[in-house]
Amino acid sequence: MIIQIINIASGVAIVAQKQLAISPANQKTIGLIELVVGVAALISRIGSPMLITVLGASYPQAIAAILMGLLLAQSFFEPYPQIRSLIASLKPYGMWIGAAGIIVGLASIF
Repeated sequence: MIIQIINIASGVAIVAQKQLAISPANQKTIGLIELVVGVAALISRIGSPMLITVLGASYPQAIAAILMGLLLAQSFFEPYPQIRSLIASLKPYGMWIGAAGIIVGLASIF
C-alpha cells in the first residue's frame, strides 16, 4: 500500500507541477523517496532474499516509481552526466509518466 500512495502523490506532483508550485527542495525530497521505494519494490519483485512484503508492489508500480523519482529528483543528479542525460530523455514524457503513476497507483488500490 505504501508504493501506491507514493505513486499517486508523485504523479500529482509531476502532472500539476506548475499549479502546485512545489519548491525544488521538496520536489527533490519527494523524488528521492519515490526512487528509493521504487528500487526497493523492484528488488523485492525480482525475488531477492530481502523480503519487503509491506510494499506490495508490482513491476509497473516499481518502474513508474523509479521513473517519477528520477524526474522529481533531477537536481540531486546534477553531478552525474550519465543520469542527467537519461533524465533529459525522459523529460518530454514527464506528463505521461506522471499520469501513468497515478493510474497504476489507483488501479492497484481499487
